[in-house]
Amino acid sequence: MNRVLLAGLEAAGATVIPCHVRVWADAADKMAGLGAAGGAGRALRMAAAWARLSMQFAALPDYDVLVVGYVGHADVLLAKALSAFRRRPVVLNGLISLYDTVVTDRGLVPPGGVRAGLLRWLDRTAFRRADRVLMDTDAHGRHVAETYGVPPERFWRVWVGADPTGLPERPPPEPADGPVSVLYFGTYIALHGVDTILEAARRLKDRRDIRFTLLGRGQGLEAARARGADLPHVAFDPRWVGRNELLEAVAASHVCLGVFGTGGKAARVIPCKVYDALAMGRPVVTADTPAARELLTDGADALLVPPGDAEALAAALATLADAPARRAAVGAAGRATWEASCTPRAIGADLLARLAELVPGRP
Repeated sequence: MNRVLLAGLEAAGATVIPCHVRVWADAADKMAGLGAAGGAGRALRMAAAWARLSMQFAALPDYDVLVVGYVGHADVLLAKALSAFRRRPVVLNGLISLYDTVVTDRGLVPPGGVRAGLLRWLDRTAFRRADRVLMDTDAHGRHVAETYGVPPERFWRVWVGADPTGLPERPPPEPADGPVSVLYFGTYIALHGVDTILEAARRLKDRRDIRFTLLGRGQGLEAARARGADLPHVAFDPRWVGRNELLEAVAASHVCLGVFGTGGKAARVIPCKVYDALAMGRPVVTADTPAARELLTDGADALLVPPGDAEALAAALATLADAPARRAAVGAAGRATWEASCTPRAIGADLLARLAELVPGRP
């Protein structure tokens, strides 16, 4: 997500000056660390990193806007303090609510406790302190604004896009032989609606020309395996693969699945997997939600089905399996949508124009 913005801003002509100290292995590690028990050691790591960042900041040349990367909710506190010396605006690449993600989606922290309260406080403080907050959809921005009492105009929608690492210049052709391959990849969290996927697969168990691959692992993997144990056309691949292997899996599929959960967050987000499939020219089937409708058009660049509706999902997959030309048309239209709005260059140009609003009169 940060890579897309960095590549996009540079492609759009911005000068990006890094000011970064690596503390966490990745965004997931940081979210887990922010909500973990026994966090004295983590707090010391953060304090040491902030001290080093402050020294880096003091040596920076002049700039127009300070952009805090994802997941930077806690770092907004330092960014606001430092930027006060230069009187420059602070923009948070927010994208998520820490509470929703760590407590509700992943169940890493139980609700109602001190750690959950800390995550709520970080959400509220970051969204209120930042001059602008980037969110993945308007629906998500409105929800966060209402939840934390923040003016909605403070939130800017910026598409998440697809990590450009490893993306081919042109979409690869779909596999020519064998059954139609339907791919899910992810971490089995609730908003993905894996139970709906497996129930749709059950309804298609007599279709020998359709096969499902579920790639990845997470908290719901074992329950999903048990639920799909009697479905021979469903294969579980419980690996956590790198970027290139993931793109190879997408290229080896005919259809990619988005999310089908019925919870509130599922209606507010467009997951990275959807952007990856669009970029690779694969037809996407995902839930028909307000967020999805901001980018996608049912029957044109994706097939949208009601959340949690296994029958509708099975029907959509059967339609694509029976019509190779339809698959090709939907995949091509999805790729066109990605090229028009979701490439790093398109995202960077949109963001750069918005950032210019914060610094009128500056080049």
